[in-house]
Amino acid sequence: LDKKVVFHQQDCSTAWPFPKESLDLIFTSNFFEHLPDKKALNQTIANAKASLKKGGAIMALGPNISFLNGRYWDFWDHHVALSHESLAELFEIHDLKIEKAIARFLPYNMTRVKKRPFFLVKAYLKLPFIWPLLGKQFFLVAKKVLRSQSGMYSLSAAYWHQSSSLTITFFIHTSTLLEAIRRSPHTRRTRSSRQGF
Repeated sequence: LDKKVVFHQQDCSTAWPFPKESLDLIFTSNFFEHLPDKKALNQTIANAKASLKKGGAIMALGPNISFLNGRYWDFWDHHVALSHESLAELFEIHDLKIEKAIARFLPYNMTRVKKRPFFLVKAYLKLPFIWPLLGKQFFLVAKKVLRSQSGMYSLSAAYWHQSSSLTITFFIHTSTLLEAIRRSPHTRRTRSSRQGF
């Protein structure tokens, strides 16, 4: 490694050896699926968020089980099944805002296949119209937003059964609530009928 590169080797699900909010960018490629379970992945994302500066980003590239099906398990050390949707959901659980989500990005290059010439990779990246045909890996970019950009909504729901009643208060992140509204069938019908939401 270059002398300017500092190498750290550790369990990524344990506390990271960096000051809080000290990293500008985290990049991971074909890594998350190798973690032992969802608990380890969840804690890894929590550590990543804690280490990112406000406005910092995490980029993740990996095989998309939505388009690979059984081939996803051709490697013994693949433990966590991930798609672009499930990883995006995990990022949002940790209040990381999805900036870019490409479901079909790179082909599924297996280590058993001879390494392709770099010029072919460069050419492929310049032809996004063929990604939906050949892409089997997702690419996500999620950003750690400023606290003022996040916010919470408080919703109350009353529950009544015979002579007893209970009021439950839910605290929902703004982004989660707005996304739920956007995806609801009623919202889609309203959009189509009113040409906007």
